[in-house]
Amino acid sequence: MPIQIDVSNGNVSGGRLTWGCNFEWVNPTGNLAILNCCGAFCTQTSYSVPAATGPGQPGITPAQLLMGFQMVFGDSAWTAPGMPHIVVPPAEDEDDDDRGEHRRHRDHEKEVA
Repeated sequence: MPIQIDVSNGNVSGGRLTWGCNFEWVNPTGNLAILNCCGAFCTQTSYSVPAATGPGQPGITPAQLLMGFQMVFGDSAWTAPGMPHIVVPPAEDEDDDDRGEHRRHRDHEKEVA
């Protein structure tokens, strides 16, 4: 499944957004979604995402992410609280996992000593 961003709530699914990646705007609503002010983080300034054609058949429009940090935009289909924005899940920090494992090992050594 390609990376997808739901235009009604900004949720990302299908993978992790990375700079320059291709993704799909997905519209699960019954109305055309007009996205604007996207030029700070996408290759186009605006997008039209067609309405869903039925249950489980959302409208889809392809896009590409640039290296911009401004991920707030105008969205006629937005239904979630707050300004339209992309909801990026927090990245798992692999170093934190390594440090956690080292801490557990170090703590175990203290208990044994």
